[in-house]
Amino acid sequence: TYKNPLLWLSLLFLWSGLSIIWSVNPHRSLVEFLQMAIAFVAFITASKLNHEQLFKLGRMILITGFLVSLFGISQFLLLESSRIYSTLANPNVFGIYLTMLFIFGWSYYLYKPNRFLAIISLVIFVTLILTGSRGSLVTLAVSLPFIFIQFNKTELKKVILKTAICIALAFFIVRGMILVAPYLQEIGSGATGLQQLLTRPESFIDRSGAGRLAYWQTAFSIGS
Repeated sequence: TYKNPLLWLSLLFLWSGLSIIWSVNPHRSLVEFLQMAIAFVAFITASKLNHEQLFKLGRMILITGFLVSLFGISQFLLLESSRIYSTLANPNVFGIYLTMLFIFGWSYYLYKPNRFLAIISLVIFVTLILTGSRGSLVTLAVSLPFIFIQFNKTELKKVILKTAICIALAFFIVRGMILVAPYLQEIGSGATGLQQLLTRPESFIDRSGAGRLAYWQTAFSIGS
């Protein structure tokens, strides 16, 4: 039926494959199509899991995101106090990844509170702020109200207060990290070679706006 998300995902998947035919850059479109294919297979696989298996999968996803976040925080503290990207090579992509993780982890924490989820969600949100991705933060702000829909009026004030405390605490921690990072980097200033090896700034676009502009220009040329 039209309410089945699998139907719409299948149509999106097929349309993405067809778009390779008229793409300005077929090779890049093919790469994006293959990435979507991996996500599509992952969705199909997850939809067939039972409740216990889904719980284990979700826990594994959150732990992986937590470790990736810690790596990103270490970049900020020990290498360079700028926008972080961890293992994803692009701070904007990393930001969207963290946004999805935070929504997933925090909504589950509000539903079944425990310290493990609270700490992981807080670390993920701190890392999200450090990406400097405004689009990701806006996406999170738009998405957060949907988390609160499942709660009644009595619970609503409590979960909103918890969320506000988490956000305030995350910004407070980031402020502290900004103050501490220069001192930590000064201590390890001899590791310049390591920083170059890990960051390789020459391999990235200087401004994310340049990449977005290229996408918009390509879309405009297709439309016209």
